[in-house]
Amino acid sequence: MLEVVILSQEMEEALGSFFADVSKDNYACYYHPYSLTTETAKELCALSGKDLHYVLTDNGMILGHGMLRGWDEGYEIPSLGIVIHPAAANKGLGTMFVKFLHSAAWIRGCFKIRLSVHKNNTVALSIYEKLGYVFVPKNEEELVGTLLRK
Repeated sequence: MLEVVILSQEMEEALGSFFADVSKDNYACYYHPYSLTTETAKELCALSGKDLHYVLTDNGMILGHGMLRGWDEGYEIPSLGIVIHPAAANKGLGTMFVKFLHSAAWIRGCFKIRLSVHKNNTVALSIYEKLGYVFVPKNEEELVGTLLRK
């Protein structure tokens, strides 16, 4: 059963395992909002602020992690981040999860979402462009994308 659920303390071990899996073979080399460690998993599962951290699960196995963050630091516009488990890649889950995160932001009254993406991350860039993100260079390697609420 496919579900998107908000992170909770009960998911600490599963999220740590997920981070270990996506860290193998440089799979998540483009996903670096923080270290993908068991310690980070523990910290994320204990958060209780305004930022939103979700997992995409199938029968309890974590297939993806997604977030909208920045509110805890006082930003009006949240930053979106997402990573999908290598075993679940290329099945449309990334696009579906990003659309879910958009809805979560819109429900909170946001008018805009931002994200950073490596210019060589062609799969993510393709998804984000199809969803309407507009990009400008951040530096030599990264782009910043913004999406306005319709």
